[in-house]
Amino acid sequence: MVRSVFLRRLNRFVVECRLETGETVRAHLPNPGRLWELLYPGVTLLLEGGKKGKYAYGVLAVQKDEKWVYLHTLGNNDLAERLLRQKSVRGLEEYRIIRREATPPGSRCRFDFLLEREGEPLWLEVKMCSLFQRKAAMFPDAPTLRGQHHLAELARLHDEGYRCAVLFIVQDLEAEYFLPEFHTDPRFAELFYEFRDKIDYFAVGTAINEDLSWIQKVNQLTIPLEKLPDNNRDEGLYLLLLELQNDRMIKTGALGEWEYPSGWYIYVGSARKNLTKRLERHIRKRKNFHWHIDYLRNEAIQAKALPIRTQERGECLLARETALLFPGERNFLKGFGCSDCDCESHLFYSRENPLDNRGFVENLMRWRMEKPLL
Repeated sequence: MVRSVFLRRLNRFVVECRLETGETVRAHLPNPGRLWELLYPGVTLLLEGGKKGKYAYGVLAVQKDEKWVYLHTLGNNDLAERLLRQKSVRGLEEYRIIRREATPPGSRCRFDFLLEREGEPLWLEVKMCSLFQRKAAMFPDAPTLRGQHHLAELARLHDEGYRCAVLFIVQDLEAEYFLPEFHTDPRFAELFYEFRDKIDYFAVGTAINEDLSWIQKVNQLTIPLEKLPDNNRDEGLYLLLLELQNDRMIKTGALGEWEYPSGWYIYVGSARKNLTKRLERHIRKRKNFHWHIDYLRNEAIQAKALPIRTQERGECLLARETALLFPGERNFLKGFGCSDCDCESHLFYSRENPLDNRGFVENLMRWRMEKPLL
């Protein structure tokens, strides 16, 4: 294994990093997740060297504080098999493994395990979870049509008389609670709740050492399903990230013309209904200009929407927290996006991508992961 420093992510499957020798290399990342809460510039990566093909290195794990998170998806089922054989998953202790990578009769969907107890088969899908913060863990960290399909197919198999289950393996021993990540993939969370009487859900926490050996300790996580109906609604807060490639003078509605330097802008907003449509409108350029943000969006080269599905009316609190995260940046445009409150502004500026700012991402995760459990 080779230690390196993460520099940037070039695409879903390639990262750029610096070896201890000072050489900058590109490495294959065998994990398509967003991994925002893990891949900050400067964090340590463990690489596998000597690979054949386009890239001589492959990413194995990333360091998160004092912990290590395994990023290579090929080892997931090996770990799951070990947990099942060691009877470490409460509720599945009496089942034995019949085979891995099994396809049910009449199905086109392949599941990770076929288990059996006293002649009763159980179809089991395994999901590895690297999205955790303090006591909370969630899956997925990006929309997963594959995951949605797995839930629907398991529910169908239940209707045909089979027992079905999903095992979520969280790479953290401090996590206590698990929920589907309804902010990013509300449909997965909707199906998760809808099929709660047809699919058994299990969540366990474990971890790895720096040598990538799995720690023997396993924690059972609570899955508070009762939290989903009130939280997974199409309403809440959002952060809209916009990038300007060049300095621009932009007429901003009634605020007049204003000089916007190149860089990133963070806009804090809310929608008490139709959150999804609000964000879709913000992302597209072709529309009638109505809000201040419409004028800035029209000049931005890219836009990214970060929803926070919640009933809490915390737009101004989120704006104040965001302002504190960028204290040394250029003063924001006063009056932007806050005509109906007492805030100075709901628009903030960063020279670098806010998703590379650890404080920004951790605050986003706090709103998304910790607050729903309070």
